[in-house]
Amino acid sequence: MRYQYLLIAAILALTPIAAPAQSHSPAPEGWLWYREQPVQKPAEPQAPKPAATAAAPSGPAMWSTAWIRDTLPRLMDQAVEKPTPENVRAYLALQKVSVNRAQAYAQMAMMVTQGNAGLDENARFPSASAAAQEAVSRAQGGLIGGIQTLAKSAGLFFFFRSDCPYCHRDLSVLRTLELVTGMHVTAVSLDGQGIDDQLFPNFLIDNGQGARLGVRATPAFFLVRPPNLDDVVEIGQGYLSLDELETRIVEQAYYRHWLGAEDFQRSRIAAPLQAQSGNASAPPGLDGDDIAVIQAAVATLPPDHRTAEERAASTSAGQPSAQ
Repeated sequence: MRYQYLLIAAILALTPIAAPAQSHSPAPEGWLWYREQPVQKPAEPQAPKPAATAAAPSGPAMWSTAWIRDTLPRLMDQAVEKPTPENVRAYLALQKVSVNRAQAYAQMAMMVTQGNAGLDENARFPSASAAAQEAVSRAQGGLIGGIQTLAKSAGLFFFFRSDCPYCHRDLSVLRTLELVTGMHVTAVSLDGQGIDDQLFPNFLIDNGQGARLGVRATPAFFLVRPPNLDDVVEIGQGYLSLDELETRIVEQAYYRHWLGAEDFQRSRIAAPLQAQSGNASAPPGLDGDDIAVIQAAVATLPPDHRTAEERAASTSAGQPSAQ
């Protein structure tokens, strides 16, 4: 019996006793059980977020002339499409601003012009009726003088058809031109028939000259300088009055260098523009003070931030630069 008790005690001594879980008990201490504690890295400071910047306004500044030029038509469209009291008032109010600025400019332009002979067109062509008539009469004399000079080396071809009513009406014009200026007129018939036995008893019959010169309507007028009959300048096709015929003859002859600059300028009603600045690259009619004023004003203009495409569109539309 005693032996059985000892055997049971031995078995109990060899059997491990399950201890309750100690999940919260600390780990064994001592150098054998040392664990290196993880070093926590300090949190990196976050870069401050950039402050939100307001987008740069696109287009011209509000109330500027460029802004009014762009906005006024849009307000008008809105007022017409939706004619509410607010829309109509907005358009009329902005239109008033535009008109006031235009009036202020016109008044200042009048004062500046009257005090500057280089800008006053009255110096080139008087506005008073008596003086204007004198200028017109002087220019008419210059036209006749220019054609008289040209008549020494050139003549006029007159293409006609016998059944053309406008050709008959131009006969007296051509006869007057011959008598006053000495310009010889050669009549050429496109249909082989004459037109007037008294005014133009002698005429040539077209043998292809009209087609080569491109005659499409009658009467047709061409300035010719012999002996080279290929040296031809078209003056016009269709009825022309005496003033129109004389003016075109002088202008085309000057353009072709058949007539000198002095003869041409005498036929002009207004005095020619004269460059007084001494600067060959400056536009004619501007003196040194005008150029200096323009350069100073341009230097004060704000930068033009438009793209090349916007500048091209503005130029093609005939608009000034947006400011």
